[in-house]
Amino acid sequence: MGLSHQAVAKAAAAGNVVACRLDDGQLSYPVWQFTDSGKTHPHLIALWATLRAAADPRTCAVWLRSPQSELDDRSALDHNRPPS
Repeated sequence: MGLSHQAVAKAAAAGNVVACRLDDGQLSYPVWQFTDSGKTHPHLIALWATLRAAADPRTCAVWLRSPQSELDDRSALDHNRPPS
């Protein structure tokens, strides 16, 4: 993405990047949140903030990527992406 680790960590702390702590304590920044140009997907951060009000980061990330029957078995993230 062309950003320093500090810049990404700062964006995550501000809630502008999805970050999940792994079992070993390291922060992970899932690649699925970024467009080809390195920006976060439109509307993802607003949805992330809503989800985070109710659950921990890992649960939110798993939900975003899990198939939902209400979305024709697509994940919430895939549902909002244009078809390839």
